[in-house]
Amino acid sequence: VWKTVDCVVAGLYWQDDRQGIVDSLLLGLYDAQGALHCVGHTRIYKDAAGIGELLRPLITDKSFTGKMPPKVNRWSGKKRNPIALRPLIVVEVQADHIRGQQFAHGSRIVRLREDKDPEDCTLDQITR
Repeated sequence: VWKTVDCVVAGLYWQDDRQGIVDSLLLGLYDAQGALHCVGHTRIYKDAAGIGELLRPLITDKSFTGKMPPKVNRWSGKKRNPIALRPLIVVEVQADHIRGQQFAHGSRIVRLREDKDPEDCTLDQITR
């Protein structure tokens, strides 16, 4: 069963750590105390290769203040370098499996949510 969740884009992984080509966007949700937790990622494919240049001005030192994105891919064991983005962009995401407060499988972007404030993207969307 697919569930939709409004998430903040708060980071990215570069493809093969090459700056400029985005592999995945890191998604976050706020808790009741205002901490931003990484809840998963969504892949960016070749047809969206130019998104790196659009996101470059949002790169910052720190975005997640709660649970941090993984630095190692759980499937391949490959090290990854999460890049923080200012949490200004909201996207509606579909996820097919949510375990705890984390997307257990991949997710996909449905649409950009320019009508929603990042602070309104909260963990209660995925907490039972």
